[in-house]
Amino acid sequence: MDHERFDELVKTLGCTGSRRRILGGVLAGIVGVGAASSADAAKRKSKAKTKKGAQRKQRNKGRGGRVSAQAVGCDPACAPGTACVIRDEEPVCLACPPCGPDQVCVDVANEPTCVACNEGAGCPAGQACVADAASQPTCEACDPACEAGQACVQRDNEAVCLGCAECEEDQSCASVGNEPTCVCDAASCPDGCCDVFLDGNCLEGTADGACGTGGEICANCGEGGDCVNQVCTTCNSDTCPDGCCNDGVCRPGTSENNCGSGGLACVQCDPGEVCDAGECRTAAVCDASTCPDGCCDGDVCRRGDSEGFCGTGGAACVECDFDEECINGVCESECRPDNCEGCCDRGFCEDGDEDFACGLGGVACVECDFNEQCVNGVCEPIPCNAETCPNGCCRNGICREGDTILNCGDGGGACVTCTGDNPVCVSGTCQADPPCPETYEECAGLCVQLATNPEHCGACDNACTCGKRSSPSCAGGTCKCKKKKKKKKKKKKKKN
Repeated sequence: MDHERFDELVKTLGCTGSRRRILGGVLAGIVGVGAASSADAAKRKSKAKTKKGAQRKQRNKGRGGRVSAQAVGCDPACAPGTACVIRDEEPVCLACPPCGPDQVCVDVANEPTCVACNEGAGCPAGQACVADAASQPTCEACDPACEAGQACVQRDNEAVCLGCAECEEDQSCASVGNEPTCVCDAASCPDGCCDVFLDGNCLEGTADGACGTGGEICANCGEGGDCVNQVCTTCNSDTCPDGCCNDGVCRPGTSENNCGSGGLACVQCDPGEVCDAGECRTAAVCDASTCPDGCCDGDVCRRGDSEGFCGTGGAACVECDFDEECINGVCESECRPDNCEGCCDRGFCEDGDEDFACGLGGVACVECDFNEQCVNGVCEPIPCNAETCPNGCCRNGICREGDTILNCGDGGGACVTCTGDNPVCVSGTCQADPPCPETYEECAGLCVQLATNPEHCGACDNACTCGKRSSPSCAGGTCKCKKKKKKKKKKKKKKN
């Protein structure tokens, strides 16, 4: 049978065992089909002997109940692949379903059943699995012992020696699926296993599909199985240290139906018990007296040292936030002053020197305002000057965009407020909008007449100044000073 055909057959049977067991099942099935025909013939022959059967019934009347087929026996003896059982108070030979390797068909509770030899471990080299006189599976040695190039296999419920085809130098003839097969052995493969579907070659024995050591036939650990230290396993203390094992599957070990830890077998707690830390215990009222070092989850006392059940002193357990951890029964941020020199942002320790995450000493990070920068973990105003505000203007130490009538300016200078009728700020300069009428000029957003305006006499910002006893005026664009008139003092009239 080629590999592809074998894999197709495995899927059909839905088998997850080793290739050795699958092959044995296929071979045993072939034997079982022929055996079923022999069983039918034996049954017809047995029924034909009605007289002998009647005599047997007469003998059994005084025995007070049904006798076993083993005590009565089938005549003739059952063929291989069938077992002698009682049907309608008559011993008959009935066929088993196809048996696997190292299995024989025997009577179990008056039913034909496939039973493995050596509790499923199979027979050692030089022996074959047969049914003994008491219809029980037993490993029987070939007598005489098999010669080199032969293997001890079962044929017609007898251990016989059958030869292999010519084997390689590092191979020997062994029984594989109750067939003589050339495979490697312990001498040629001491640290691995032999895969009979790869010409009997020695493999490392560490793969889930080819697991084993000491030159044994490689085993397929099956779905969910793991090859751990060259032994097939699905759950143990190595693969399930914090939980328990149920049908080869690692369970959390925290429920009443599957309670346990350390990779041991899961147990089901009795009614009224709860599973606490992998142990079943009687449920009781939980308070400070019964749970002084933990916290109460309903009536269950928890240890209080996990993020899901945090607390102490018999208080109600709390669930810590995602950025917290349970320390001495208290949910604390994973980032704290004792473990962070910078600042804490959602549980993570940041350097604390960024404008968006500023702070020192494990405090909560803050985000600086748009006009601030982080300096040594502190948000400080950004100084406003030509270097820091080249495209705007400065007001109250803050850099403004410099394109509004309230804050108009450029190059980091002081901002000005545009005044006048409908002023605008264009490229950091105040202008009148609309343009000034004829004979008027725009000065600092104002429309003025340079010929007469003493604040802008002859030119913008040319303010006329005079002494204390003179008042300034502008005429023809020229500043003039006009003396102020003295006020005449009124003379007081003398009283007669």
